[in-house]
Amino acid sequence: MRSPRLRASAAAAALAAGVLFAACAPPPRPAPAVDVLEARYRAARDLREERLRALTADILVRVDGRATGRLPGLPATLALAAPDRARLRVLAFFGTAADVCARGDSVWAWVPSQRLAVSLAGAGETLGVAPPAELLARSLGATWDPPPAAWRVATADSAGLRLGWRARGDSLAMIVDRDGRPAEVTLSGTAGTVSVRYTGWTREAGTEWPERFEIEDATGWARVRIAVEQLRIADRPGDDWFTLRVPDDARRLDWEGLREWLGRRKEAR
Repeated sequence: MRSPRLRASAAAAALAAGVLFAACAPPPRPAPAVDVLEARYRAARDLREERLRALTADILVRVDGRATGRLPGLPATLALAAPDRARLRVLAFFGTAADVCARGDSVWAWVPSQRLAVSLAGAGETLGVAPPAELLARSLGATWDPPPAAWRVATADSAGLRLGWRARGDSLAMIVDRDGRPAEVTLSGTAGTVSVRYTGWTREAGTEWPERFEIEDATGWARVRIAVEQLRIADRPGDDWFTLRVPDDARRLDWEGLREWLGRRKEAR
């Protein structure tokens, strides 16, 4: 057993080492000025927005929440023609698990294993936020567009630079990190609130892109986590990118039917 004198000596040595390390460590990197962050943000954002006009991606999708429970992660392919067209095909061992196409404020989906077709008109109005295709494009591309006035009144704290503004009746709040990238965006509309959180970035097609992000509604009804594995930029959208073919004998559901079907699926698991 060490003597009290030895223990005191060890404690003193540890304290001295800590002080020396703190003295030698580089000082915290100061946050850039707001105008510098704004310039960084807009330059990267504009590049991504241009490339979202014709883009496909391989992604991994995980869904959980009250609507579905926790589902296994599945690979998917995504096609985008921002601002108003998107298609997501979720893959499984037996083929396509679900094929979802959004145009403007409408969404169609085909679930082959269930012979089930879903048609949702006015999806953005029902959710109370931006139309689904636009929300997905802005989330993937991190192309949120705060006006100059929002930058002028932005506030800084330990989380980053905070901005707030309104667009088309929605209220938006965004946290920007010290590298000029969005860390979190919250959209509040007439019927609810949706948050988009960015947890990883990568460099693709000459600029930084979100590598991992999640979209979640405030009630916990659904959360979608997306990991981007590969991006492909095209000159223009393909002719068949957004063509969703549903058999005539498919069972068809609207919003209420979809909610009931999801509820039965969740109880059966």
